[in-house]
Amino acid sequence: MNATGTNVGAVASAPAAIAAPGGYVASLDGAPAAHAASEHTPVDLATVEQGPVEVEIRRIRADEALLLRSLRLLALTDAPRAFSGCVGDELTVAAGDWDRRALDGATRLDDYVAIVTRYGTPCGLARAYTPATAAHRRELAAMWIAPWARGIGAGDALVEAVVAWSRQVGAREVTLWVNLDNAAARRLYERHGFAIDGDPGGEPGDGRRWLRMTQTLAGIEPVGGGAALDSAHGAGSRERW
Repeated sequence: MNATGTNVGAVASAPAAIAAPGGYVASLDGAPAAHAASEHTPVDLATVEQGPVEVEIRRIRADEALLLRSLRLLALTDAPRAFSGCVGDELTVAAGDWDRRALDGATRLDDYVAIVTRYGTPCGLARAYTPATAAHRRELAAMWIAPWARGIGAGDALVEAVVAWSRQVGAREVTLWVNLDNAAARRLYERHGFAIDGDPGGEPGDGRRWLRMTQTLAGIEPVGGGAALDSAHGAGSRERW
């Protein structure tokens, strides 16, 4: 699959019918009413009926390298300080490597990519992988939600999906790294049982100081159905992206 030349803005841009703030469904034929109303008439959002917010989570498919690339580049463009990687690095990743990333995220027991959709449109992702030196752990990484899909539970759904998958494959803990200044992300992770684990890392003043957060999971027997775990050497080639 050729992953080059993707129009990265085409995947997570908001459909016109759901672009209204707060998840309210905007009418596509409401122009006449808008012209008839006085520009001084206040809008009471409490009286506006909110339609169902259709947020769904699914595991990435092996043939979705283009989608994975698009979402990853959008994430790094939208929030460069939230990630350890950068757009320039990911633009140099070969098409075959994006194919491998999608295949790994779709099939392995030590790698997982969740896609969140709203009204059927992909609008975010999260990844969990196994650090090379800790087979009992999964690390949550690369999490991002498109701006038009924030505030409706998409982030909660992604975290829940990663934790549920980690339990399913028998992990004993899930860790993550969050930017020290990203208070909203910290609150999200705290809601799901993650706690600060150690002192901040990174250099003060560079905008990239990181806090490690960890959630301990109850031990269960792993469930089969995925590709086998890598050896420590093999897993090292698939660290954080």
